[in-house]
Amino acid sequence: MAALLRGFYHPKQRAFYRSEAKRRATKKTRRAGATTGGCREFIARAIEQSGWRGTYVTTTRKEARERAWVNDTKSGFVDILREFGISLDHPSTEVQILGGVKAEIRDQAMTIDFSNGSRIDLFGADDERALRKQRGLSKHVYWIDEAQDFRFIERFYDAVIIGSLTDYDGECWLTGTPGRDCVGMFYDITKDPDSNDG
Repeated sequence: MAALLRGFYHPKQRAFYRSEAKRRATKKTRRAGATTGGCREFIARAIEQSGWRGTYVTTTRKEARERAWVNDTKSGFVDILREFGISLDHPSTEVQILGGVKAEIRDQAMTIDFSNGSRIDLFGADDERALRKQRGLSKHVYWIDEAQDFRFIERFYDAVIIGSLTDYDGECWLTGTPGRDCVGMFYDITKDPDSNDG
């Protein structure tokens, strides 16, 4: 099942999502499929590895829901589970079976709990107080999508992500499109090394 999910990737997606680098960033064009590929990779890892933990982060909770939970292109986490999974009757929660693993979809919390102990959650960093709620957690992957719009990215990375990745020797992914302002952490780490900006 994990191989089927990853069969979607074009070569650049495969190079990014299957890289051995622990810290990686990509700037891409709109509609390049980065969010779709990342959702598939998260689910593949969650069913492959018991106890896997991944958090998808974007600027607001509303944007997290619209971009990566259920979306118009049917490429969010829940869309993928519904497409590839087998629906299981449950009295209160939507459950899909994928690769022999049950996935319980908790819509209000925007979390997916897998029967092998893995968990995917979505987080909207609406303000700095919300960012502090992530401190002390342990993750295999923190993924900041549309990172060019993330106002507190450097503070969040230093105060939360670095510590949260230590237990599992985890990964941090930054994906986004070039922003209007040529400043900030995302711009600095994704700019052309041959540019004259410094």
